[in-house]
Amino acid sequence: MIGEIFNLGERLAGQKDARLRRGFLLAFFEAVTVAIPHAFVLLVVQAALERRLTPRLIGLATAGIMIFALLRMLLSQAAMSDLFIAAHNLMGRTRIRAADHLRHLPMGFFTKTRDGELAGVLTTDLALVEDVWSHLIGVFAAVFILPVLVGLGLCLIDIRLGLAVMATLPIALAVLAFTTPLFTRQLGTALEAAADTNARIVEYVRGIAVLRAFGRHGEAFQRLEQSMERLRDALIRADVLPSPLLSIFGFVIEASFAVVAYVGSALVLGGSLPPATLLLFLVATVAVTRQVGELGAALLMLRAAQHALGRVDRLLSEETLCEPSSPVTEIPGFEIELDDVSFAYEDDRVLSGVSATFPERSLTAIVGASGSGKSTLLHLVARLWDLPRGQGAIRIGGVDIRDIPFEELHRHLTMVFQEVKSPDVCKSVLSVSA
Repeated sequence: MIGEIFNLGERLAGQKDARLRRGFLLAFFEAVTVAIPHAFVLLVVQAALERRLTPRLIGLATAGIMIFALLRMLLSQAAMSDLFIAAHNLMGRTRIRAADHLRHLPMGFFTKTRDGELAGVLTTDLALVEDVWSHLIGVFAAVFILPVLVGLGLCLIDIRLGLAVMATLPIALAVLAFTTPLFTRQLGTALEAAADTNARIVEYVRGIAVLRAFGRHGEAFQRLEQSMERLRDALIRADVLPSPLLSIFGFVIEASFAVVAYVGSALVLGGSLPPATLLLFLVATVAVTRQVGELGAALLMLRAAQHALGRVDRLLSEETLCEPSSPVTEIPGFEIELDDVSFAYEDDRVLSGVSATFPERSLTAIVGASGSGKSTLLHLVARLWDLPRGQGAIRIGGVDIRDIPFEELHRHLTMVFQEVKSPDVCKSVLSVSA
């Protein structure tokens, strides 16, 4: 799963960052330096219980713990540096790519997608990924490797109790496997509700002047309030519904202590296990169960990051306006020609067989009833919408605008859009110049 998340994040950013995997590897070795001091502690405890503890052994154990504590500090600093820089670098690049991608999408995308939803993807989703990568990857490495190493070390001391310590781990992971889809589903619902609320907030704030002018602000606020209530309920469900399964996960993990105590007591009573070894295992089991308990939260947050990246991936997968295979880089003139132009929004035809010529260095006013296609015509000339093949052509200086690179076309266009914040209406204006 870690590899999938890293690969998807780098693909969305359009570049690789070696610091990401290096940071995870450093975090892995940091976890090893956390696990090894447990061996020194267990060695001292076992020697004390067997009455063979010496000042030399205490000194060696203390020195070993100090050395690995220093190594942990150095590895932690290097891992955090790499992970933080890589996370912010890659997600920063993803934001830039997404913002640039939006410039090349047809207007149809924005009519079906609200501003708040896009803001949620570019802010909330990517911020979640940044936080998980920078703060949780190292924790995941630690909670994954530490129980494994301690468990293997205990198996070397006594294979029977070592297996007893690890026995509940597969059951706990199975419970977590059932919990993850439920959590992911509820998280998706919460993110969609958050996107809807963001959109409602943007719409309410942007249109508040018009809403007041026409006395409709009460209805708009009611819709916003309902959206916030849906978000509240979705967040509660995302936290509450997985809770019983997470409680079972925690119970199974804690049960390992009871299993070790029961099995160990039976072995002690049977005379095949020294009491000191049982006490040693009970102390070590506490450390193992605590770390495995944190594994559940780490895995769920990684799933949340994977879900958030999926939403960003869907945005970047939206088909952009096509660029010409043989682009015209120099426009010979700026006369605008409409040649039998037809256009429809889904099943609603707005323009049908429109032909006209607007001379260079001229001023043309297009007037007509509301909905007659005036703004649509300007949007088509500016290629905010793409004119389908077979539905006519629009040329500037005799060149089909679909043969002009998007950046080059818009270098010569200036648009003043209709002002929606004021009751006074200023119609759209298009200017084409060198």
